[in-house]
Amino acid sequence: MCKSGVSAFPHPSVSANFFEIACRYANFFEIRPDCIPDVLEAFVDARGLHHPISANRTRAWYLFWRFTKDLKSKLTPYVQTVLTSIQDVLTVEASLPPMLAPDFDLSTYKDQVFETKTYLFEAVGLLISQDSIPAQQQFEYLSAVVNPFLTEIQKSLEACRAIQQSANGIVGGGDGVAEGSPRHRDLELVWTLHHRLMALGSIAKGFPDVMNSKKAGSNAAPGAPGSGGPCAQIFKQVAEITLVALETLSRFEVIRSAARFTFGRLINCLGQDVQPYLPTLITGLLQECSIMELVEFLPFMGQIAHKFKATIMSILNGLFFPLVQKVFLFLNQVPSGTDEAMALVELRKSYLAFLMGLFSSELENVLVTEVNGQHLSLVLQSVLHYAQDITDIPVSRMAFGILLKAVNTWGSQGESGGSVTNGDNATANGGSLAGNGATKAEAPGFYQFMYEHIVRITFEVPMKPNFDLQDGQSMLVLGEIAGLQKAMVLKQGDVFLTYLSQVYLPSINCPADLAQEYVQALGQLDAKQFKKYFQAFIQKSRS
Repeated sequence: MCKSGVSAFPHPSVSANFFEIACRYANFFEIRPDCIPDVLEAFVDARGLHHPISANRTRAWYLFWRFTKDLKSKLTPYVQTVLTSIQDVLTVEASLPPMLAPDFDLSTYKDQVFETKTYLFEAVGLLISQDSIPAQQQFEYLSAVVNPFLTEIQKSLEACRAIQQSANGIVGGGDGVAEGSPRHRDLELVWTLHHRLMALGSIAKGFPDVMNSKKAGSNAAPGAPGSGGPCAQIFKQVAEITLVALETLSRFEVIRSAARFTFGRLINCLGQDVQPYLPTLITGLLQECSIMELVEFLPFMGQIAHKFKATIMSILNGLFFPLVQKVFLFLNQVPSGTDEAMALVELRKSYLAFLMGLFSSELENVLVTEVNGQHLSLVLQSVLHYAQDITDIPVSRMAFGILLKAVNTWGSQGESGGSVTNGDNATANGGSLAGNGATKAEAPGFYQFMYEHIVRITFEVPMKPNFDLQDGQSMLVLGEIAGLQKAMVLKQGDVFLTYLSQVYLPSINCPADLAQEYVQALGQLDAKQFKKYFQAFIQKSRS
């Protein structure tokens, strides 16, 4: 097929199927690399990426990405030729409908053609970033692709500074906006800027993670921090101009979205070198974000925390509570409709996942620093609230999971803040270290919170009439609760068992013999056995 010249047949379906087959059987080219030039030639000329028919052309962009991704290591000899042949395609054309309705919102407008073209930009990144290409050659290839975008973005920003400060991406009332009007031109300018930032982010997406790449150490330029090599200098320019765009047009949701997308990819390209840009980025993204933006932003913060762990601590310390305040601001709102109600549910999940990620990345100390420690009670109370809300069982389970992490981290504290001394929890108190090598900080007030609130809800929640013991999701919550009680025994030992038998269980009118049996089971059974016992205990107590 490759050598027959069939792809040159003029009917558009022939070349389209040629590329589909080439991608479907990409493994063939591992055995016959001599056929690769024929396919690449078809891709880069009028049969593929330059096809006069839009449907064929856009499909070829996607298939070229697949072909490049599957055969990346085999394409090294052809990179320069390919990039030269498609340079004219690596542009952005953004346009809006001639007449914009009064309810037109730029943030919800979709450009399917451009969304497909991002695959082409990512394919370019895949081609340039190959390990077998010398770092300096990569730099030259990347410069040739990126510099035109940087120049155009700079021009766009100069023009965007004239846009009214009150303007955003919503037309809002009136008779709409016609093509050629100042408002239409402004929106089209912002839309074009969004596309260019997304294109740069897509190119960066094709590059590997420098923090995990062996190539970073071998090909990096002498003295280059962050080990991103010469290409890191270009990506720093991308980061800087993205921040300028965000600062200039942060009121436009599409610009905030593009900035978040681009930096999500630059994190891998720049490694530690991206950190100086993060405070400005995060501040710009939070200023005017919507509920759904915050839903997407929290996983982005989780990605940063997981990526950099202890090295991000100082940045996270200053940004943590402003971020939490923004979350609470939205969560305390009464939803205005079904869509907003669903968005708030997603925000609860994202918020709890973010907190869980801090513990998983060994960054829980950020919750108890001098800056944030005074707000720890507020954060814990929010988690407690969602743990008790069994109208959303998955959220309740996530909240109990966070409380378990908190007990495992801070549960060894005594009433005065020091560790409880008990033979049963000697391991837990043996100088546990955080991921950054520093001793885990004490959590102010956590001892009281654990005994006053966590103990209480571990019994109250499964005893609620609407807690369905026949439901699989509810049983997972019950398992989390049983694990939480076992964790408190591990951390507090006899102090906790004595509290249950002499204080808490009598306070809820639990018979003395049953209370004694419960405390004995909690102290002696392993986690799996106690989970079964706890389930039976709850069923018996509710009957």
